[in-house]
Amino acid sequence: MVSLAGGNRFSRGALYTLLQNRLYRGEIAHQGKIYPGQHEAIVDAELWQVVQEKLAGNRQARARGASAEEPNLFAGLITDGYGQRMTPTHAVKKGHRYRYYVSRQLITCTRTNDAKGWRIPAGDVESLVLDRLRAFFASQHDVGEALSCFDLDASTVRSALSKAFHLSESWTTLPSIKMSELVRSVVEGVRVHDEAINVTVEPKELASVLLGNNCRLRSDGQPDLIGLCIEAKLRRVGKGIRLVVGGGIAEKPDRQMIVLLREAHATRDALMAGRDETIDAMARRLGVKRDYLSAHMRVTYLAPDIVRALVQADTHAN
Repeated sequence: MVSLAGGNRFSRGALYTLLQNRLYRGEIAHQGKIYPGQHEAIVDAELWQVVQEKLAGNRQARARGASAEEPNLFAGLITDGYGQRMTPTHAVKKGHRYRYYVSRQLITCTRTNDAKGWRIPAGDVESLVLDRLRAFFASQHDVGEALSCFDLDASTVRSALSKAFHLSESWTTLPSIKMSELVRSVVEGVRVHDEAINVTVEPKELASVLLGNNCRLRSDGQPDLIGLCIEAKLRRVGKGIRLVVGGGIAEKPDRQMIVLLREAHATRDALMAGRDETIDAMARRLGVKRDYLSAHMRVTYLAPDIVRALVQADTHAN
């Protein structure tokens, strides 16, 4: 009697092994070394390299937690107004996962120590900082000023400004791993104060992103860190602390707009979580038109004072 093997789905481990098997490249691996085989390759070199880079990117994402349901963009970068490092954490309530950045002292000290520190929703901080970074890349003046400490000719500056602008234009469609890599390469630190969030950007890393390694500093010294300020106040809401942008109140809340804002930010959070690499992939998965999701994404970039007025009016109405 003949028994047939197979017919099962590949496990992830088996698939990874298959994709890294150098036999398909016409090579033989032995004791950690690679030798030319006597058989022909059935996978060309370019395709092989693309696959290996994709696998390497996935490994890096898992190592940093970037491929988690919701990555913590500022882990190791964010501090509170007391200068304490803030640690990412989360809580699950009624099946929903809520992420926070918590001052280290609140974690390491007991209640009797009268520990000072904050516990801030991670999404609030991340959204505000990402919006500010996007505005920075979109500003030719700000980017040009940041690159003024480098010895660049006019053509190179124009190229850098063009790349920065196109980066800001494609901001909402960047895969989460690319966004995480960008943030962690250019942002030196994020500090949350009572009345503002201060973001510091490293000029050398910024130049590297926009120009590669082909840039030299001017002879007049090292560049200063670039400071970006976001006006946002810490306010206690119920038992927690939230970041409030501005301080006006609309007279009559537009409930339909509030619902639209919530749906828009949910769409954005889902895209940032990395389940879908692009907005096109998300549209295909959800069975909706890309323009529908794009419209939602644009709503998340309403001016802060407009969002503030809508949200606070809805809160007071309730």
